[in-house]
Amino acid sequence: TDEMITETNQLTEAKRLLEKCFAETENPLHLAQECLYHREKRQSVDLVHDNPEKELIKEVDIIRRCQDRMRNTIDRATVQLSLNRAAQHELEKDSNDKFSAENLDNVCHGLRNTSRGIAYHSGVQRIDNTVSVPETWAKHSNDNIQRSQSERISSKSMRNEIESVINACYNEMWQEWNAVNVA
Repeated sequence: TDEMITETNQLTEAKRLLEKCFAETENPLHLAQECLYHREKRQSVDLVHDNPEKELIKEVDIIRRCQDRMRNTIDRATVQLSLNRAAQHELEKDSNDKFSAENLDNVCHGLRNTSRGIAYHSGVQRIDNTVSVPETWAKHSNDNIQRSQSERISSKSMRNEIESVINACYNEMWQEWNAVNVA
């Protein structure tokens, strides 16, 4: 469970960083749009579609595409965080159930035929099929562990993707910003 908590915290931090990067794309987008707006106010011979204008349009497009990629990745990270928390909850529930069962076993181990409050209760010999047996309990625990491992792998992959999206968007936006300034 500690590994799951650590992974969830790392993914939460990566998502927070991506959200910060997303918010920081607003200023460059606003500036590029503002430049385009002012270029549209040009008169007669100055009103041409030159390289700087084409590069500004391209810059706006790149920023918007990066924002879409970031938004999509943020949404998928949110889903992964929910899956991580669900797996963590199941692990904790399973652990608590096992702890309760162990305590019950310890109490029962100390009981004797002469212990107070013990009496014959009718129907105790009937088997309830909904009650777990050691084999199904072990399978349930193994399923929870495998789910946790699977979610940790998916979560690590999501963190790598977040880092990749941040780097790719940074590089694309930086290159286009330079292209606008050169034009």
